[in-house]
Amino acid sequence: MPRQPHSHRHAGRIALAAAAAALSTALASAQPAAPAKVGYPIGQILPDGELVYGPTLFQWDTRAYVASAGGYLARYRETVDGEELDGAGIVQRVAEDYSVGPRLLLALIEMHGGWVRDPDPVERVFPVGEPLPGLHAGLSAAADAINARYYAYRFGGQRSAATADGGAVDMPGTNAASFAVMAYLGRDAAAGTWPGLAAPTRFYAAWNTLFGDPLRFAVGSPPLDAPPVVTAELPFAPGEPWYFTAGPYSPWGAGGPRAAVDFAPPPADGTGCAPSTAWVTAAAAGRVVRSRASGVAVNLGGDPFEGRGWVHVYAHLAAADRVPVGARVAAGDRLGHPSCDGGLSTQSRVAFARKYHGEWVPADDPRAPLVMGGWAALPGPVPGEGSLIRSGAGVRTATPQKAAAVNAVVAERASP
Repeated sequence: MPRQPHSHRHAGRIALAAAAAALSTALASAQPAAPAKVGYPIGQILPDGELVYGPTLFQWDTRAYVASAGGYLARYRETVDGEELDGAGIVQRVAEDYSVGPRLLLALIEMHGGWVRDPDPVERVFPVGEPLPGLHAGLSAAADAINARYYAYRFGGQRSAATADGGAVDMPGTNAASFAVMAYLGRDAAAGTWPGLAAPTRFYAAWNTLFGDPLRFAVGSPPLDAPPVVTAELPFAPGEPWYFTAGPYSPWGAGGPRAAVDFAPPPADGTGCAPSTAWVTAAAAGRVVRSRASGVAVNLGGDPFEGRGWVHVYAHLAAADRVPVGARVAAGDRLGHPSCDGGLSTQSRVAFARKYHGEWVPADDPRAPLVMGGWAALPGPVPGEGSLIRSGAGVRTATPQKAAAVNAVVAERASP
């Protein structure tokens, strides 16, 4: 065969390369594209102390602010758990239950529905952009979703926000609060378009319109990452067998860290939501700063504000004989009876959790582990299925059933 001229060989290589490129393009188009992962350095748009219901909110008056703003929120009414609440009351309730800053909640309402300043907004059903009608349901869903992202960043090491197309967005150089807000607002966007979202910009604009520069609230805010260890007792009287029925799990909603534990009262054959004569008692001394079914909050430092220092929260106490706001209690003092109030109607119980400067503290936080009467609470494979361990006393495993050998715990009497 005669040898091809050099020019022909060169042309053949070009044609072969072109064919290979065309084949590669065809194969790529036939395969689904890999989810994008992009970086988006945003810095800080919100200090951590403003996402949690913490010290920067001392003396903040949600009701006064809503009234002065003059929007639809000031005249809104809704029935929540059989009680009629106004708009400001709903914002404050969600802030306390989820321990999320009320200014953040107001900024979300203004961003989506315009209810804070507009007396006649177009949107009247879905004021925070959640698919749940009504202010309380929508705001609760938003607070829970934001908490999930905040605590995943704070204690779970998460640094990438998931996107609607299965991709992820990295946000280097940011903080937990900014990450949580941006990840929440960008949850329905694709990774490739996420940085161009209007929603994060609209949030920053809404906050500035209502409250000014958000970073000015970081001034003077104490650090949230150095809680001192506080001794706590079991929240029931000595000598009584109570049952460790769930925990650690999220204190309110599903988005918080594994910080809460449940105890059901005796007798062993008592089931369901039957009234209990047993008393929930204070695990440590302090001042009662909130008292309702979703939580009796006791500030251990005696501060009248729930967002400063260590706070113990006891949920699901019955209205009858529940300790009032302002009462000062010592460790072992009676707080109320366990019930199903403020939660799922499955079993009378008390749920116990801790906050420090408004931030829920995980039970297994190495800086301040949850130890009650010598029993250390440890998370299990899924929320709610953990254990209590005490040296010389073995292990108690969380289970809804009352079984003496499995989950019964008895508080010991203090030495004279």
